[in-house]
Amino acid sequence: TKDDDTDADLADETTNSNQLKTDGDGDDDDNKKPFKVERDVSEKIIIKLCIFLLESPCHLQCKIIRSISCGLHVLRHNEKQLLPIVAEVWKHIISQFQFLKHVDDKKHKMSDKELERFPVVRECLSTVLQICRLCPGFISARFSRELWPKLIRLFTTKVNLLFTSSTSI
Repeated sequence: TKDDDTDADLADETTNSNQLKTDGDGDDDDNKKPFKVERDVSEKIIIKLCIFLLESPCHLQCKIIRSISCGLHVLRHNEKQLLPIVAEVWKHIISQFQFLKHVDDKKHKMSDKELERFPVVRECLSTVLQICRLCPGFISARFSRELWPKLIRLFTTKVNLLFTSSTSI
């Protein structure tokens, strides 16, 4: 009857909907994973953003780094695309720490350049955290070899500055 026809139509729609979900990229959870086009576009955008990162003003660098982190999140389900992009991004993230120099012991203050770069360093550390979550195997050796010595130098310098400056706590 009429109710039976409606139930049959709903069953057909459900079957067709399920077939569409399984005809996607070939992945099991297509509805949870970004599609190939989105991943490809994200990959291209990340590469372009890395080019502009070094030459941009600090406030724009923060936004670029945040955008890169979001793009990495889009690539999280496809390791074949993620790992080469993370390797490229890592070089640019590490280069952001080269601007951190020792404080002049005579002046006991941070330079204007260092103060201006603090938000960039914070965004870089946030992106490193994102990379740690996405591919811990990639990051473990590189972090201890490339980034940790720079962070130790930064922390040591800033703590010494904190306790030796005229405005120390």
